[in-house]
Order: sequence, then C-alpha cells, then structure tokens
Amino acid sequence: MIRRPPRSTLSSSSAASDVYKRQEYEMKVSNDTNTAGHTQWFYFRVSNADPNAVYQFSITNFKKKDSLFQQGLKPVLYSDKLAATKQIGWHRAGWSICYKSTERSPGSTLSFQIKFAGGGNHYLAYGVPYRTVDLEQDLDRICSRHPSIVSRSILAHTFCGQEVPLLEISDGASETDGRRKKAILISSRVHAGETNASWVMLGMLQQLVSEKSAPLRAAYKLYIIPMLNPSGVALGNYRCSIMGLDLNRQWRSPSQSITPEVYALKNLVVSLNTTLNLFLDLHGHSRALNTFCYGCPGSDLTLERVYPYLLSQLDDRFSLPQCTYSASAGKEGTARVAVWKESGQQASSLTIEASLGGGQGVHYNSAALQSIGRSAAKAISEWSRLGEDAE
Repeated sequence: MIRRPPRSTLSSSSAASDVYKRQEYEMKVSNDTNTAGHTQWFYFRVSNADPNAVYQFSITNFKKKDSLFQQGLKPVLYSDKLAATKQIGWHRAGWSICYKSTERSPGSTLSFQIKFAGGGNHYLAYGVPYRTVDLEQDLDRICSRHPSIVSRSILAHTFCGQEVPLLEISDGASETDGRRKKAILISSRVHAGETNASWVMLGMLQQLVSEKSAPLRAAYKLYIIPMLNPSGVALGNYRCSIMGLDLNRQWRSPSQSITPEVYALKNLVVSLNTTLNLFLDLHGHSRALNTFCYGCPGSDLTLERVYPYLLSQLDDRFSLPQCTYSASAGKEGTARVAVWKESGQQASSLTIEASLGGGQGVHYNSAALQSIGRSAAKAISEWSRLGEDAE
C-alpha cells in the first residue's frame, strides 16, 4: 500500500489538471504493519488521468539495493476503460524505468513514466494482485465443483481472527491396504507481497483436481494451505503478518498466540509423522529470474533432487542450474528446513521460487504463473510414481 500526501492525491479533476502541469509525483511505500521496514510491495489507484499527459512516479524508500526493475521488470497496470472496451486486464506497462540508490533518501528509488487511457480508475502494482477475496472465490468454485475429492476446513485463525483455510485432496479413501495414506503438504503465500505464489498455487490446484491427477490422489492425501498469511495480505504488507513478524522465520518455536498460523501448521506436520513424503513451500523471488528450487542437503540421488529435475523436464521456465541445497544456520526458522528436520530428514522438503519478474526478456503474467503451477503439480505425479517404484 502507498500513503500519498494530500497534495499528491489523484482522485479529482483538479488533481488531474495539476498532474498535467507537473507530471511528477514522489511517493513512499508504507512499512509492513508493526515494523520499521519491508518496503517493497505497492498497489495504488489513479483517477481522472489526462490521456495526453505523461506521468512520472518515483517511489523513494525501497529497502533493497537490488531489484528486478534493474533487469527490465515493469509494474503492472489495470485500467477500467481498457477492461471495458478492449477486455485488457492486468498487464505490464511503463517506460524509462530506473531503480537506484539516491542521496536524497535512504534505500533505493524506483521511478517510471506512464500514460493512461483517459478517465476512470487506473491501478498500478508491483505484481498482479491476488487478494483474500480472490482466494475465497477460487476455493468456493473448486470445492463446489469437486466435492468428492476436495474438503475444506480451518487450519487456524490469525491473531486478528481471520481464517487460514486448509484443503485436503484425495479420492476419499483414508487408508490403502489397511495403512494410512502417504501425505503431501503444500503451502503458499507466507509472504504477503509475493502474489505470484498464489497464482502458481491456483494452477497447482487446477491440476490436482483434474482427472489426470487421479492416480496421485489414489496413492496420496494432499494437504494444501493456499494462503498462510491472510492478515498480511489484507493489510497490504510485503513480508510480515499483522504482528510484524516474518512467519517464515518462526518455525523453531512458534507461538500459539502470536504466530498461530505457523503453530498450527507445524502441529499438522507433527501429526503426519512418517506419512509425510513431500513438502513444497511456494514463494516469489524479487531479485532472480526464472523459477527454481531451494532444497535441503542430501545425496544427488535423493527424491528431493529428483523433483526439480522432473519439473525442469516438464517446463522450460524452470531453471535446474539455479537450484541449491543447503540448511544454513540462518535458515533454521524456515518452513523448508524445519519440516525436513521434523521428518527426521526423510521427507523431501523444497521451496519453489517463481520470479516476480519472469525469465530472460519475458514477463510472467497470471496465466504463465498458473501454467507453471500446473507443471509443478504434474511433476508431483511423476515424482510419486518414482517413489512407488523405489519401495
């Protein structure tokens, strides 16, 4: 979210006229709630724009020194007029994009120029938004269309009372030959501003409920947390929850009262015990291109390293050389490392990072991210068959 000073408001015709004369606006991104930083995500509205004016926006307080804006990333634009007259939704826009450190303010400044297609409302954002209401609509649709294989419950409530949804996807049988089904756990959107992780998750869900995933659902029970940090999403944060905490650094000793989302998810991991075979945590990366994985240490022949290979064979947007496998001390509080250790280092535990930009010379849009998600789900099916063969 961006708090603009009153003189910079773009919600009246007088302001639009003023912009035509001045053309330039300086803004600051709000800190994440209850923090003194994490300034990166932005999403704001421009109203009554003059179609003949060139607007320059400068956001002056980004914390990170490096950004994909230095590699060609453009902000995304949604125009009511373009949507109504040309069926154009969110798309990349802008030129003269510059991201650099400045002497006037600490951190880095993003500046870009843009024109708007006439009156009405126009929205600019870091990436294509995916709100809590979007999640509710998508889950309602998926659950209503596939009631026999998808069940929905509540994993936890956030500190402010929001529900954290949990999906269970299976063919309905809880046991196979008298044994508890093997489990796969997938989580997304622990960092509120990584909206692309939600689009990847949506693509995964579409594939996992399809007929082509029936063999996977017969052999495994999938536990899906599509949005672990709904409070941060609702507040417009980039990284943190309403409590001002990075939830992906709280796994060593989560608090039931302060970080109930992580507390409940860790308990779910413990309850799954030895049945948990695969954990995937979906993220967005702000400084790297392509899609890739972070994994935990182990032999090159482990199933954990097989999954990224399979995904690279299914989708050329996935970069196998960018994958790394480590569990450094600084990552002890992350989901990937904590789940791996909780499983006795038996479960394959991976972070999937999708670029907030795209590949070399190519921007990811929401359709591309959903396609990557479908590929990731197909790779799970391939991975599961290899696991069965190894038993």
